[in-house]
Amino acid sequence: MLKCRDLTKLIASDEIEDLGFMKRVEIQFHLFMCKHCRQYMGQIRSIGQGAKKMAAEAEPDQEQLQRLEKDICGKIRNGDHGSN
Repeated sequence: MLKCRDLTKLIASDEIEDLGFMKRVEIQFHLFMCKHCRQYMGQIRSIGQGAKKMAAEAEPDQEQLQRLEKDICGKIRNGDHGSN
């Protein structure tokens, strides 16, 4: 069985897309069984969504960056990973 430590490294490195079918099945099974890894994956997705939102802005100012950082950190702390 895949260990949490190994899965979190894969999630953070974006190497999941390059893995074979059976390894991806193993990852999905681990995520099904492990709420902590599901939460971590949700946090990484929240950060990615925030980064995409920031990149879409023409030239974000410092105030926008601080609000975005506060929003992301709040969602991570509260376990709100969003589904949008």
